[in-house]
Amino acid sequence: MKTDMLKTIFAVLLLAVAVMALVIGRTVYLDSQSCTVGVAGTAASFTLQGENSPDICQSLVDSNRPGNTQLYLMTATPQGIVLCEGEYHYQGSGTSPTVHYIVRDTGLFDLVGKELCQYFERTGQ
Repeated sequence: MKTDMLKTIFAVLLLAVAVMALVIGRTVYLDSQSCTVGVAGTAASFTLQGENSPDICQSLVDSNRPGNTQLYLMTATPQGIVLCEGEYHYQGSGTSPTVHYIVRDTGLFDLVGKELCQYFERTGQ
């Protein structure tokens, strides 16, 4: 009887540890997702961090239209000073996740970076 009780307690503890490991692992994985998008012909870029951020970056790049500012996915480490950062509530493709954004620019007057900051502040609320 005592052995059965110890086995049950051990099984419950083992299950609790496994569930905690899954929850922590999922949180770390989702928080570690990020991507960076560059603005063609400029030194400005923005990084998105959080759940679904790679999909959101791809969606923003895919939404480029001729005559508009061209965006591209960056593979290099983003450079420049951080001009702004905050939370961006993306609305598109039936989902509306909130991700963290960071805007950087190394241009002379940071004009494009400042414009990106205004965009995120306007649309991210």
